[in-house]
Amino acid sequence: PPALLEGVFRPGAAGEKAAGRALARPAANELKLEKLAVTPGRDLELWLVAVDRLVDGADLTDTKHVSLGRLKKTEGDQTYRLPPELDLKVYRTVVVWSRRERSARAGALLVPQAVQRPVKVKSSRKG
Repeated sequence: PPALLEGVFRPGAAGEKAAGRALARPAANELKLEKLAVTPGRDLELWLVAVDRLVDGADLTDTKHVSLGRLKKTEGDQTYRLPPELDLKVYRTVVVWSRRERSARAGALLVPQAVQRPVKVKSSRKG
């Protein structure tokens, strides 16, 4: 698997606030949320879901998912432990899930992080 997967959070339904990004490090069994900002609420959980796209307002309770537990906070950086047997090729979307409302507040599709290559700059100096 890739060394690092990342995704940008998008709203799970109309009117929801969603910002920040998810970074998964499979070798370290770690999922980090950076600069997360989602609509506050009670009973929020962090799920990994076997979908590639969130449908506005869809109930994901019958979809293959793994819960990483309660969302620690609705804003800021936080880290979660990934189960070692978890296949991130299957569970590709990180979801902030509202158990009370049975809806996604936010979701981020995990994709391999782009490899940054140094850019070569031609010199414009004249002889």
